[in-house]
Amino acid sequence: MSDVAAPLAPAAFDEELIARIANGISSVFREENARISPVLLVQETTRVYADLVRHFTPQERDVGLKGMLIALRADLRRPPTPGEGNSKRLA
Repeated sequence: MSDVAAPLAPAAFDEELIARIANGISSVFREENARISPVLLVQETTRVYADLVRHFTPQERDVGLKGMLIALRADLRRPPTPGEGNSKRLA
């Protein structure tokens, strides 16, 4: 027997959910006439995916995603606070 541990198998990702998240975020930004860079889109998609997997059952994730996209839209519509600049709209 070898003392070397076998590499861990990668965690299974729900690629369909990841695609729905990325498409939803892109749609919200587009509909609000805001831009998001590809890197920030990946980061935001990853954050939302982690939150959905951590806090929602698979059956609840679509509802959770809708709520997160509603919150994102509200954040994009919120007027910038002093010192914030235009960074939200040019993510």
